[in-house]
Amino acid sequence: MNKKFLNMALCLMLMAVVMSLIAVPAFAAELGSDSTAEEYPLWVGSVQVTSGNAADVLGDGTARLEVADGKYTLTLENADISETSTHTFAGSTFSSNIYSPQEKLDLTIKLIGENRLSNAEMNIWLHNKNYRDKLTICGDGSLSIETFATGPYFANFKKSITVYGMHGSLVVKNTTIKAEGDVSTNNGAVEITDSYFESGTMIAGDVTIKDSVVDLTECFDVAGYFSSLTVKGKSHVAFHGETCALATDTFNAEDGNELLEPEGGFFKAYNQNVTKAVYESKDSDTVAKEVVIGQHFWEWIVDKEPTCSDTGLKHEECTVCHAKRNEGTSVPATGEHTWVYQGFSWFVNEQTGHKAAQADFTCSVCDCKKGIFVNYQYLEITVTEPTCKDQGYTTYTAVVDETSSLDGQKHSDSCKEEYTPVMPDNHTLVHKAEDKGTCIKEGTREYWTCSVCGKLFSDENGKNLIDQPEKYFADHEWNDPVLSFDDDGSAEVTLVCKNDPEHTRTLEAEVEDIEIVAPTESKDGSIIYTVSYELDGQELTKKIAIDIPHAGGEVTYSYDGEPVSWTKGSGKSVVLRFSRSEFDEFTYDFFTGFYNDGTSVGAGNYEAEKGSVVITLSADYLETLSEGEHTVRAGFTDGSAETVLTVKVEQVPATGVDDHMKVYSFIVAVSLLSLAAVLQHRKKSIG
Repeated sequence: MNKKFLNMALCLMLMAVVMSLIAVPAFAAELGSDSTAEEYPLWVGSVQVTSGNAADVLGDGTARLEVADGKYTLTLENADISETSTHTFAGSTFSSNIYSPQEKLDLTIKLIGENRLSNAEMNIWLHNKNYRDKLTICGDGSLSIETFATGPYFANFKKSITVYGMHGSLVVKNTTIKAEGDVSTNNGAVEITDSYFESGTMIAGDVTIKDSVVDLTECFDVAGYFSSLTVKGKSHVAFHGETCALATDTFNAEDGNELLEPEGGFFKAYNQNVTKAVYESKDSDTVAKEVVIGQHFWEWIVDKEPTCSDTGLKHEECTVCHAKRNEGTSVPATGEHTWVYQGFSWFVNEQTGHKAAQADFTCSVCDCKKGIFVNYQYLEITVTEPTCKDQGYTTYTAVVDETSSLDGQKHSDSCKEEYTPVMPDNHTLVHKAEDKGTCIKEGTREYWTCSVCGKLFSDENGKNLIDQPEKYFADHEWNDPVLSFDDDGSAEVTLVCKNDPEHTRTLEAEVEDIEIVAPTESKDGSIIYTVSYELDGQELTKKIAIDIPHAGGEVTYSYDGEPVSWTKGSGKSVVLRFSRSEFDEFTYDFFTGFYNDGTSVGAGNYEAEKGSVVITLSADYLETLSEGEHTVRAGFTDGSAETVLTVKVEQVPATGVDDHMKVYSFIVAVSLLSLAAVLQHRKKSIG
């Protein structure tokens, strides 16, 4: 018996626990895992590139890296990189703007806009001596490299671009590079195509230059130190050195390129520091310090401009190295005069007997003279009639436009002739409007003045000559009347002079009509009085409006009294009064309806009366309302006011418990009973 009871109690406890767990909400936390970004064997500035920062390596949008199929593309867009990373070489530590130790690295640097590398000993450094690294620099932009040398290893030269891996290569195409220091590929190949390339000493294996301008200046011993040099296409390659300009085992010139400087030079062994060198002549042992290979980019330069009568001089000059040829070449005289306008000449055409003109020009170079004839039919003729003061005349105007003028500019000139006598009564009258006078300001009557002779007239026909215009003062000019009421209700209007506020008049008035314009929620209303009064023997009728500000701010509607309670079955009505803080006498006129809990109450359920506005809710309507609080509101044209109406019923004691509370109460009771039974059973077992 005890065992069965125990099992039943345990089952009930389990059911209670399960139901309790269902009633309690569960929360799950999501766990995320961070992944470490992949590190790439490339430093830009002081930052190592990773998969996390590759899209914007420096954080300023100027450097980004893309990696595809083992190839690296570093795009520089208007980058100015002066920050460096430091790395060890030959027992010493050196700074670099762009660095990689990767084996067999294939790196492309793409240039957009103007870019600069600075503040480093080895600006671009691919550092793996055992494998063939490849560096490509390309793009429509440019790259400026500023290099400095420190320490014993770099005492004599600077390293702007270094591809250190054995037989590494450098490719430069479609771009512009200006480097202060030297370029080294450790006997690797260099290809420069469609580019402008400027640097210090270049140390490389096979060098190919095509359709490019290359200018190398010695940093140590020699400007160019190659296994072979091949110049193709339309190129211009210059070497400048204090000791030696160029050392190469093999030299190939194609597509019309040749050794331009030194003139007549050739290749011959040079056994001091280099393998081969360019000498000035077959019989000289002097090493050339200036070597130019390729083609000249010739352009005609005018030394002396030709004139209309004298020849000029010109010569051809290379736009790259400024070599000259064909000096003293003559430029034929242009035969084109430099005309300068001198003015017009006026005369009578003997053939027609009419007025004519000529625009005169003189060449500023050879003093040659020429004229452009303007005949009578092309003259602009204006007749000016005589006035009360001046003679009349005829004006002739000659014009030579840009297309017919010798100097390409428009010119004109006029002359006056054929005068007619003065007409004393031919005035040009200008009307002067009346300057109205007031009771305090002197006015001026209208008059006319002649714009030619300055005489004054009181009439528009210029017949009545006057010395001065007539002056006068006017009567008072009244502002709109202001309406007011006496204590006995009689009306009066007050008039104030517009020009003299101290001058006022108060007159008895009679109100003929009153019109009320109700305010809205966004617009003021008004009371429009129609009043009549007598002013200086004249009966006047005016409409006078008094503004009624709409509700909002200082003007409000309110319920007068305390919240109302009403008990069902009482048979009583409810009286509510609502008022307006200003113009309360018109509250009833602005009343629009009554609302209960936002719903309009039918007009048959209440009565509205003046004073301010009194709402009486019928007992029948109140019986329809549910028990509890109701928000009742009186609506007006420009606002509303509300209060709380509480509907009560007789209180009946509660007879039941909420179903949910029953369930949980049952669960708790069963759980407690089960627990007590278990404890009692264990106690007996122990006893």
